[in-house]
Amino acid sequence: WILNATRRWYGEARRPHFGTAFAAARRGDEAAVPELVRLTESTLQPPLVRASALELLAQFSGHASRAALEAALLSEHGLIRHTAAAQLNEPDPDLLVDLLAPLLSDPVNAVRFAAVSVLAGAPSELLAPYQREALAQGITDYREAMGHSLDFASSGLNLGNLELSLGNEAAAERFYRTALQVDDLFLPAAMNLATLMARQ
Repeated sequence: WILNATRRWYGEARRPHFGTAFAAARRGDEAAVPELVRLTESTLQPPLVRASALELLAQFSGHASRAALEAALLSEHGLIRHTAAAQLNEPDPDLLVDLLAPLLSDPVNAVRFAAVSVLAGAPSELLAPYQREALAQGITDYREAMGHSLDFASSGLNLGNLELSLGNEAAAERFYRTALQVDDLFLPAAMNLATLMARQ
């Protein structure tokens, strides 16, 4: 009787739900892209939903996905800025610096750290002097923050990736091994360590 009463009150039609687009995106269906873009731009959706849509969008190439990620870098919500910075895949270092360098002075630590982790290996000549200072300070802060949580394997992975971007292979190896001491089944650290060893 509950189902019958609900149908009488609301009808048979279901309201659109973000879960439908998320499920399609996780199947790799590019038809989900327009709805994901709409979700990222919708101020009626919670920031968590919009950030999740951005994360799923990043797996699809194309102008719409790229434009949504770039626009999200200017969002008023730290979670959305953080997701956009972490997911942005820009092969052109000049453009990457243009897009992410402003986030080196973001008021939210997680956003700054996302920008730092991506820009750590960028050629220093692409950065203005004040941006180089902000990046150097960001790297120091990032190392300190991750160092406080090395009992999580992900922190060792993050520090390993940072040091590898900076060209510090010995330090990167040490942190990957630290991550695996915490969790010897943590595949990202194992894969990165194996790649580093193979390269040597």
